[in-house]
Amino acid sequence: MKHGVPAARADTFEALSVIERSIAMKEAAGEQQHPAILHLHIYARVLRMPH
Repeated sequence: MKHGVPAARADTFEALSVIERSIAMKEAAGEQQHPAILHLHIYARVLRMPH
């Protein structure tokens, strides 16, 4: 990965979409987020950032 662009055929964008959907569902239900989801969200975002 270079300059915030995932490698060809990487599932980074799909993974981020699933993570963000999970966060939205928990927020809509008024439930506390699972720490692992928040951890994954941080790292998925970092992978998308330019270096």
